[in-house]
Amino acid sequence: MEPGFPSVVMAVDKTINTKICATDAFTIVSQYGQLSGKTLLTDTEGMRYVSAALRTVNRFYPLQEPFHLTIESELESVNHQKYGLGSSGVVIVAVIASVLDFYRISISKTELFKMAVLAQLEMNELSSGGDLAAAVFGGIIIYERYDVQWLKTHQASPDILHLEWPLLKIEPLQDDIFKIHVGWTQSVNRTVSYLKTYYRRADEDPLTYRALLLGSKSCVDSFINAWQDSNYEGVRSSMHHYRKWMQAVASWTQLDIETAALTALIEKAEVLNLGAKISGSGGGDCGIAIYEPHNYEKIIKLDMEWKKNDIVSLDVEVFRHYE
Repeated sequence: MEPGFPSVVMAVDKTINTKICATDAFTIVSQYGQLSGKTLLTDTEGMRYVSAALRTVNRFYPLQEPFHLTIESELESVNHQKYGLGSSGVVIVAVIASVLDFYRISISKTELFKMAVLAQLEMNELSSGGDLAAAVFGGIIIYERYDVQWLKTHQASPDILHLEWPLLKIEPLQDDIFKIHVGWTQSVNRTVSYLKTYYRRADEDPLTYRALLLGSKSCVDSFINAWQDSNYEGVRSSMHHYRKWMQAVASWTQLDIETAALTALIEKAEVLNLGAKISGSGGGDCGIAIYEPHNYEKIIKLDMEWKKNDIVSLDVEVFRHYE
């Protein structure tokens, strides 16, 4: 996701749950490990995102009164396989929000988003930020990434949370027009390795890269316009064109973006005249189908077809934050 280019992201109601209370000494506990005392702000196996979040809070609001924080995840299967729903970013947001709430520190959603980005930057693991924006704002949003180079230049500024980040755009999209159904392929993709290949090809062939970016923008703009107009056929058409765009990217990068399972996920939906696409970078994880609320019988049929192809229908809905 390049700065200034639009995307549409959705928050789902599979969450990271936290519990925090006052105690005599700092302790953080999750299924992946724990932090306490001298290890609180240091990277520990399985807890790197948690410690990065704590270091970021400590940078702007020094940790004082000790607390006990418990973290539990709904973003993986019973076998501890991640669904590919942005769990790493959600952990960062959840930890920062919980600690600030414990200290009764009130900040805006945009400032919370910026703190989460800075935590990723400190780890040298920047995502597009779409996962963070979805976790912070909830619902379905139009997201355009900030200027990454500007941020790297200004990250040390004490006013970084209050400065306007060039190109950043986060706007709500009405989330009750159509319904979204998620299928999980039961395989995990490592997005970082895909992105390294993608950006290497961008350096090697910038003209094709630029053309692909413009093609993506055209698809996403069409999707947004159709969604806002409640035009389901327009939504379905733009998703089909986006699939073709992803296939072009796969050919250009020689990456297995649309795996056999994702092909089955999409094509079983398209047979039913449903819009469908890969969710995220492909290579595994999830795909989505979008349907009109009055056509739920198509989803019942789709679930049966997905099951025949070892695709698991996830019981997720759009997650909305209520003030």
